[in-house]
Amino acid sequence: TVAFYRKAMVADGWTEIAIVRSDFILINFDKEDRFATIKVTSKVFDNSASEITVGPKTTTTINRSLNIDIDESEPFEVR
Repeated sequence: TVAFYRKAMVADGWTEIAIVRSDFILINFDKEDRFATIKVTSKVFDNSASEITVGPKTTTTINRSLNIDIDESEPFEVR
């Protein structure tokens, strides 16, 4: 599953920027003004579950994720 995502995302023009292995695997990708994170969790009998998140890559999004200069009066909207 991880190999599939790594090959398919690169083939679609994404750049892999990080992979973290723990109880699950996180793969981060970058493409133009977007980012993608894929979480793969292995289960018994070679089954796995995947979660894919794609979002805009903006300074505001990055700052909010790092809790930097957050203006609480401004709503945070995910599109």
